[in-house]
Parts: sequence; structure tokens; C-alpha cells
Amino acid sequence: MIVSGETNRVQYSDLISFLREFNCNVLQIKLLHFLAWHSLTKLSFDALSDSLGIKTTTLRHEIKLLIYRGILLEQNHNGLVTYSLVNTYPVQEYFDRLAMLDWSETHSLIQH
Repeated sequence: MIVSGETNRVQYSDLISFLREFNCNVLQIKLLHFLAWHSLTKLSFDALSDSLGIKTTTLRHEIKLLIYRGILLEQNHNGLVTYSLVNTYPVQEYFDRLAMLDWSETHSLIQH
């Protein structure tokens, strides 16, 4: 899907408001966007760090903030810690909409 112009910013204004409500920075939005694209997957810290190319100390801090804000889940499966998005209404709807965009479209929306 190609998103451009003021019309699409209006169309996605609720998504932008949601991300701003949780005070998400660009790095957190990048993480949420990646997880939204892989919404049925529980990913380990190393998998996230490697996939996103983010330093582990920086990523660890951002993950803790998103967990604290209640939009990211941390699960321990016999010693393997994984992360996924919360799956509750209406939050899941925002993640579904975020997954419909590619990263350049998402980045363009949040820059305005």
C-alpha cells in the first residue's frame, strides 16, 4: 500500500495519535512496526536486535519502556525470553493498521 499526501495522514490520524499517546520515539515505532509485521511470532531479544540492527543496550531500554507502557509483552518459555505485541482490543487494531504500511510509509506519517 502506498501512503502519500495529506489525505492519507488524515486517514491514519488515529494511528498517529495512538503512537503519540504512548509517547513512542522513532526507534520504538520501528520496533512496533517490525513486530506488527510479524504479529503471530514471539521473537527473542537477539532476533530483534539482529533483525533491526539496533545495539543491544539501546534496544533493551526501548523494550523495557514499551513493556512498562503495556504495549509489549515479555514471556519466559523455559528460560527463553520472547517478545510480542499485546493482543487486546483496540490496541491490536492499531498494530494491524501499522502492519499494512511499509517502513518508509510509517516513517513519513510520523515525521509530520
